Amino acid sequence: MMKKYIFNNTIVWLFGSVLIALASCSQDNQGAMYIPENNEAVFIVKSAEYLFTPTDPQEFAITVKRSSSIGAAEVPVTNDIASGEFTIPATVSFTDGSLESTLKITFDQEKLEAGKRNVIHLSLPESNISTYQTDMVVTITRDYSWEFYAHGSYYWGLFGAAGNTDIYRCVEAPENYRIMGPMTEGYNLQFAVAEDGSVSFPELNSYGGYEFTTGYNHPSYGMVYQEYYPEDAEFDVDSKKITFYVYSYVGAGGFGYFNDVYTWE
Repeated sequence: MMKKYIFNNTIVWLFGSVLIALASCSQDNQGAMYIPENNEAVFIVKSAEYLFTPTDPQEFAITVKRSSSIGAAEVPVTNDIASGEFTIPATVSFTDGSLESTLKITFDQEKLEAGKRNVIHLSLPESNISTYQTDMVVTITRDYSWEFYAHGSYYWGLFGAAGNTDIYRCVEAPENYRIMGPMTEGYNLQFAVAEDGSVSFPELNSYGGYEFTTGYNHPSYGMVYQEYYPEDAEFDVDSKKITFYVYSYVGAGGFGYFNDVYTWE
């Protein structure tokens, strides 16, 4: 099973846009143009996830950009990790002439519990570009072992169409299932089923929904996302069917609520 990266749809800014914004908006009352410092840095995404298997690299690289390429610079990075499972550099280094650098988080997979989401909050110093992305959330998870469960078909209410895809079951925690790439290969839908048939998801937002990146880019609106609501999901072993109640949306707005159905052989 391959490692999986998921980046939040908020690709905060193309850095050229940052520089344009600074040039156009960062003037003082006397009209003097603000000159960016070489240690003013931002993350290019708001959040990211790294799901890894034992054969994957035990590190996760994060891109950091700065507002000026003049001179070398060391920018401090803070985090909220108190345990020793992760090693995170205290600074990110920029060489003279570069606008971009990489911050690498390394870890020992043997110290990480399978299936546990390790959430890390990173921060760069606030500065004249603090209105941009100086904070980032990284989630690193050691994947479970999965075994084939059944062949099936996933029906997307948004498109009124279905596609064939398999479902896998977790070896270590058999209440967990994973539908493999229901819309796009590599974007797998994971959920758990209790003995009473109730469905749950790894993490819910403030609206009570599980946010899922489908991997499908709409030709006009970009990446399509869905929220899955566990209280409205139904898992029926006898009829070999799972019904999900979902909200489909893109960055510009929502398409509405739909019923998605997965059936297996």
